[in-house]
Amino acid sequence: MMQVIWKDRDITGLVLSVVVEHAAETAGREARVQALYAPADERFACLNPTCGDAVTVKAADAELFAGTVERVDWDSDGMHLELVCLEPSALLAKNEVYRAFSGTPKAIATELCRLCALPVGSLWDKPGKVFLPPTGARSLFSLLREAYGGDCITESRAGALVVRPVDERVWIPDNEGVRSLRAAHSCENAVTGAGVVSAQGKTLASVTRPEWEAAFGPRRRVYSLVGAQSGAKAQALAHLTGMARTGQLELPGDAALRCGDTVRLDLGQYGLRGDYRIGWVAHRLEAGDFTTTLGVTGT
Repeated sequence: MMQVIWKDRDITGLVLSVVVEHAAETAGREARVQALYAPADERFACLNPTCGDAVTVKAADAELFAGTVERVDWDSDGMHLELVCLEPSALLAKNEVYRAFSGTPKAIATELCRLCALPVGSLWDKPGKVFLPPTGARSLFSLLREAYGGDCITESRAGALVVRPVDERVWIPDNEGVRSLRAAHSCENAVTGAGVVSAQGKTLASVTRPEWEAAFGPRRRVYSLVGAQSGAKAQALAHLTGMARTGQLELPGDAALRCGDTVRLDLGQYGLRGDYRIGWVAHRLEAGDFTTTLGVTGT
């Protein structure tokens, strides 16, 4: 069961639904809370939220979300209001800068936090150094993602930024507990060959996957170099994409499931077999029913 606290008040009894959602490509979690609201009723007189108010969502006494109200919507017909809330890490996506950065990913992340006055928590100390040239105004979050090569998850813990690697834990679900699922296999966005070129148009690296070209035909792309020239081949390899395996599963509520974890599936009859990475997760409480929905991509 979830608990919702607005400022210092427990409003769980007024809540119609609450969804805490997190995607790997976002700066942190988002919470959407729908609550009953009737100004003429004295029981609701104190429920007057505004932007910036603190909101906390707990599940089994564990903190699932802690952030502030970003938007409030009132609906007189439905006699309810909706709060859209974001974690402090959202500040990374709401600030832009035009400058170069260099150093380890952790050092760059620390500097980006300083620029938006975001407290620093546990930052993944990924080895190696990177250089991010100034290529126009960019959000601090996009720069952080590039510094880590995209394979990181950002979130807030105790108000501070946490950056962790993907694929930290493997989870094997009980197939009998899966409430519903959808799956797809697609080669629509396959890239079987990739080249990386310099600003002058010189080819710095070119790679192909012959087995994919035999299956799907040649599907080749050319990309501009990002960062140091010595990393051209690694960038080209990173652009290669074969058949995409995706799925969506609805399960009984489990607050422990999170972005970046690996889920091992044995549902081949529905197109889901093997290891999949959780790209987004939504924890939902509605009408007393707690569910967790996962968006997964084959690894």
